[in-house]
Amino acid sequence: MTPKVDKIIVRMYRIGTGDCFVLKFLSGEQETFNMMIDCGACQGDGARFSSFVNKIKDYVDGHLDLLVVTHEHLDHIIGFKRAKEAFQQFEIDNVWVAWTEDPSNDLADTLKKKYGKDVQSLALAVQKIETKLNDPNYKEAVEEGRRGTFTLRAQKRFLTGLKDSLELYAQAKEFNLLAAEGRSNEMKQAMNFVLKDIALKTGQSPHYCYPGMAVPKLKGTTGIRFFVLGPPENEALLKKEEIKDEDYERKFTDTTDQSFITALTSSCPADDDAAPFSDKYYLTDTERTTYEDNYLIKNPWRRIDTDWLYNAGSLAIRLEKYINNTSLVLAIQFEDSERVLLFPADAQSGNWKSWHASNLKWTVKKNGEKKQITAKDLLENTVFYKAGHHCSHNGTASKSGLDLINHEDLMAMLPLDYGNIKPGWKSTMPGKGLYKELIRKTKGRLFRIDKGLVSEKAAITEREKLSRAETKKFENAYKVENDFIELTIEG
Repeated sequence: MTPKVDKIIVRMYRIGTGDCFVLKFLSGEQETFNMMIDCGACQGDGARFSSFVNKIKDYVDGHLDLLVVTHEHLDHIIGFKRAKEAFQQFEIDNVWVAWTEDPSNDLADTLKKKYGKDVQSLALAVQKIETKLNDPNYKEAVEEGRRGTFTLRAQKRFLTGLKDSLELYAQAKEFNLLAAEGRSNEMKQAMNFVLKDIALKTGQSPHYCYPGMAVPKLKGTTGIRFFVLGPPENEALLKKEEIKDEDYERKFTDTTDQSFITALTSSCPADDDAAPFSDKYYLTDTERTTYEDNYLIKNPWRRIDTDWLYNAGSLAIRLEKYINNTSLVLAIQFEDSERVLLFPADAQSGNWKSWHASNLKWTVKKNGEKKQITAKDLLENTVFYKAGHHCSHNGTASKSGLDLINHEDLMAMLPLDYGNIKPGWKSTMPGKGLYKELIRKTKGRLFRIDKGLVSEKAAITEREKLSRAETKKFENAYKVENDFIELTIEG
C-alpha cells in the first residue's frame, strides 16, 4: 500500500530578506517527497549563497523531487546564479513555474514585451539621471542654490534606489547599465538555469502552472493535493497592486504617465507624438532668450528641464508590483483533514482577488464522492501561511485573504531580515497593521528570519493565552537554528 503523507516539515532558510523554503513530506517518520520553493535574498554574494545551498544539498541528499520558482525577482531567484555550481550538483526531477514563462502563451509573450519596454525606460532614466549627477557643471549649479548640498544628496539616494530596483529584473542586462557593478547578467542567468539548464539535464521541460488547472501527479505525494491559485490570466488584474478594502495600509497611488515612457524610448523625442508635453508649451524665440538669460547664465540651479526624469520612481514602483503579481501561488492540502499550507510568494491585490473568480473551482474526491473546492475553502483551512512579500502592506489581501484565514492552529513564517535588507525596504516592511493582525491571528506563533519566534509584547501576550496542551504542541512543532527556522505541520 502506498504510504500516505501525514506531516510536512517546512524549513525557511535564513539567507536574508527573500524566499528560500524546503519542504519534506513524511508518512510517519518515512520521507516520501521533498520540494524547494525559490532561492533568493535581496543581498548576499556567491560565497554566502553557496554556503546555504550546500547545506540544503546535504539536507535533501542532493536530490529534489520538485523545484518551484515563483517569479523573476532577485529576492526569489538570484541564488540559482550565485550558487549555480552548487545547484549543478543536485538531481532535480521536476520544475514548476508560472504560465507567464510559457513560450507558447500569447498573453505571456505580449506581457514580456510590454514589461521589457518599461524596464528599458527605467534603465534609460537611470542612465540619464546618472549622467546629469556626474556632470561637474550641474553639481556646481545646484550647490549655488538654497540647500544645494542637501538636494544633491537626495538625488543621489534616489538614483541608488532606482539602481536597486533595476537590479531586480533579468532584462536589465540588455541595457548594460549595471555592468560596472558586476550585476548586469545575473538575473538572466538565474532564470536560464531554471528554465533551460535543468531541462537539458533531465530531458523534461518545466511545467507551466495555470490557475485552476490540475498539476502533474508526483510520486510520494499520496494524500496531498496541490492547487494553483495564481497568477491570473488577466492583464488588468496583474496590474492591480492595490485595491480598495484589500490593503492594510495605503501608501501611494501610481501616477506614471505613458508619455514618460514614450519620451524616454522614442528615437525622435522632438516629435510631437513622442514629446512629454504638447507643442503649445514650447518656447518662442523671445521666451527662449529670457530663459537662457535667467536660468542658463544667471541662475542655472533653477533649471527644471530634466526634473521630469524623476517620474522614474513611479515607474520603478509599478514595475516591481507588476512582477510581484505574476507570482505563482500554491496551496498544498492534506486530503483527509483538508488542512492547507499557503505559499503566495509576492502576490499582491490583483492576484489575490483573482482567486475568487466564479469559474475558479476544483473538483476533488473525498470518501468516494466528488466535491468542489474554492479559494475560500482553502483559505478557511489554512494552518500555515508564508507571509506574502515580506509582510508589505499589500502583499497580503484583507477581504480576499487574511480575513478568511481564521483556523485556530494557524502559524506563519515571515521572510524578513533587517540585518540583510535593502535600506529603503525597512520603511514598508513589515506593514504595521498587517503585522499586528498576523500576531493576533497566529496567537503569537509567528516567525521572522531575523528574530526567530517574534518577541514583541503583543506576541508574548497572545502565546500566554494558549492552553498548556496548545503550548506543548507548539513548542514541539518548531526549531530555530542559525541557518534555518523549521515548522512541522501535522496533517
